[in-house]
Amino acid sequence: MQEILQKICNEFGLGFLKFSEQIEEGVLNVNYKIETEKGKFFIKTVRGKKQDSIETIYKTENYVKSFDIPVVAMLLTKDNNYFVKLEDKSFCAYDFIESDRCHEYSEQDYSRMGEMLARIHLASKEKLPSFEVRLIKNPSKKEVLLALESFKQKIELKKDFDEIDKNFLESINLKIQTLKPLGENDNIYSHKDHLLHGDYQTGNLLISKENREIVGICDWEKSELGSRAYEIARSLLFIIDFRNEENFKYIKNFMDGYNSVYPISEQELIEGFEYRLNRMVKSKWIETMYYENNDFRANHFVDYEKFLVEFSATDWKSKIKEYIK
Repeated sequence: MQEILQKICNEFGLGFLKFSEQIEEGVLNVNYKIETEKGKFFIKTVRGKKQDSIETIYKTENYVKSFDIPVVAMLLTKDNNYFVKLEDKSFCAYDFIESDRCHEYSEQDYSRMGEMLARIHLASKEKLPSFEVRLIKNPSKKEVLLALESFKQKIELKKDFDEIDKNFLESINLKIQTLKPLGENDNIYSHKDHLLHGDYQTGNLLISKENREIVGICDWEKSELGSRAYEIARSLLFIIDFRNEENFKYIKNFMDGYNSVYPISEQELIEGFEYRLNRMVKSKWIETMYYENNDFRANHFVDYEKFLVEFSATDWKSKIKEYIK
């Protein structure tokens, strides 16, 4: 790998490679921290079809950065390319930003997370970017049910059926049971589109060890146009573990921060949660990753996704309303 990393350094003009280590954090990407004679950098693998959207990611990063938001933006090669392709993999390069990765957060940290997300959304309030960004999709209930039934049959026919398969099967059965009586639910589109990060959660936020400020926002590959309420809900459901209601108090910290910059109504936010939870029920992403793409790290998400599907059928609105005002 050292030889490949040096070739990457040569293409990006980063100088002689002095040190490298694989980043253990992150579930689906294999990335590297490197140090060269010119400084510290972050080398990120570009997965399959993501190569087609690299230009849009680059434009998105620099568009948001132009609003004085601390985006970790992609570097260009010496030939002004977005990535380097070596053997069967492609790689992007970024400046490496030192941050606190302890993943223990205070009420003030959650407030800052909310403030920063509001700043991102506020950037596109009046004018969306001029370049093309994908629109958030509303999955077809019929197509999802067919896919889930197909995965179910595939798992049930496995000769080497194991505990992970059992867990997936339970999750799929729960989704099918919950999805059948649901409508398509398009109401989220009644709200103004904003530019969304797409994966705004603690793993993509770099927080300073010294003053706890957010000094970097990375991984813009899922950026899209859609409802800010949906993104707020998605972020909260990732950032805060809803399995423990003691954590619900952090929703208020996050929303206090958000509303201090770009207020949002309770009704709009509730609709965002409703749409996000319905999207979880309609999701077939982890099944696709595990059983079609052979990405065995996807099983890390099964338990929490099962919980959120169950949570969607509870009286969740009354549980969180007091925290989102």
